[in-house]
Amino acid sequence: QMPKCLSLLTQRSLLLIDEFGKGTDVLDSPAIFVAIVSVLAHTGACPRVISCTHFHGLFKTKILTTRIPGVIHYATEILLDSRDTSSSEDVIKENTGITFLYSIKEGISKQSFAIYCATICGIKPAIVKRAKQLGMLIDEGYDIAEQCERLTDGRAHAISNKSR
Repeated sequence: QMPKCLSLLTQRSLLLIDEFGKGTDVLDSPAIFVAIVSVLAHTGACPRVISCTHFHGLFKTKILTTRIPGVIHYATEILLDSRDTSSSEDVIKENTGITFLYSIKEGISKQSFAIYCATICGIKPAIVKRAKQLGMLIDEGYDIAEQCERLTDGRAHAISNKSR
């Protein structure tokens, strides 16, 4: 769909890009998304583009900056109930209570609340715990594919006991 949209764009077009690359390669999809945004922003006859993405890492690594001419970033607003007025990073990372306000504000979302959503939607605690571990490893720069291949200590122990 994207090649067709890009080939038909004019200065008067409206291009909607919703979760581009979701469910595809973790390296190629963000690269293509950034390339599309960059090329369109530097095109003399740039159309109006509204896009949303789950590629938070693009902003953390400064691959996609907030200073692209003609590009304005918005994020959905949330209300954090931290139950702690210190508002430290740790409190925010725990996601102790989030109310999604269904409105947008100028700026970039600095984090995902997917693990919090998984928790309140009833995903098993063991899965949420493993997701938190993998998320921390990703934030520390580890290769997620390599980390997913590794067995948890309990699983490795169970397999070694079976083979005896």
